[in-house]
Amino acid sequence: ILPTKRKQILSRLAKQKLEIVCLQEVHIKKQFRKYLEYPKLGSLFVALADQKQKGIAVYVKKGIKAIEKYVDPQGRILILELEPGYKPMLLVIIYAQNDNQNQF
Repeated sequence: ILPTKRKQILSRLAKQKLEIVCLQEVHIKKQFRKYLEYPKLGSLFVALADQKQKGIAVYVKKGIKAIEKYVDPQGRILILELEPGYKPMLLVIIYAQNDNQNQF
């Protein structure tokens, strides 16, 4: 995603005042995680690959306790333990692309 398009998407999501936002195929290398940071959306959790492909990003609104439980080094799976105030839960985000399904 181009930086301007990424900013537009994140800005639009922030205006929605969402508690949790999950994105897949963010196409950002691990070393460029900072480009996904957007404080208005809350705390950022990511599963990113070394290549500019795949990738998961999750934003959790401030005030919701979130603990990273598992991060896949391939950028395909992210598991968070959340305590939104009423009942603890696990949030499991899986990105399974259509090609190379046997390798997944």
